[in-house]
Amino acid sequence: MKKTTLPIFFIHGDQDELVPTEMVHRLYEAAGGQKEIWIVKGAGHTEGYTVAEEEYQKRLHAFLKENLKVWSKLPLLKKGKKSFWRIIK
Repeated sequence: MKKTTLPIFFIHGDQDELVPTEMVHRLYEAAGGQKEIWIVKGAGHTEGYTVAEEEYQKRLHAFLKENLKVWSKLPLLKKGKKSFWRIIK
């Protein structure tokens, strides 16, 4: 994680019984580069979207919009005429 320079958005449910919340905090602290963390109240494992759908969409959109310039420079994301990043704008 320390070597990464890519932006990472950590989303974790505070009721996750499979992956303890302390683990996402350790990953966040270890990550290099631009990062954001959101602990979704009332969400279990993989339930962040269903518990907080509107906020999830807003936060994810804001994070992607802020970090598109970094990701769009990656050669893996520029296959074909349309890149993934042009589609989600």
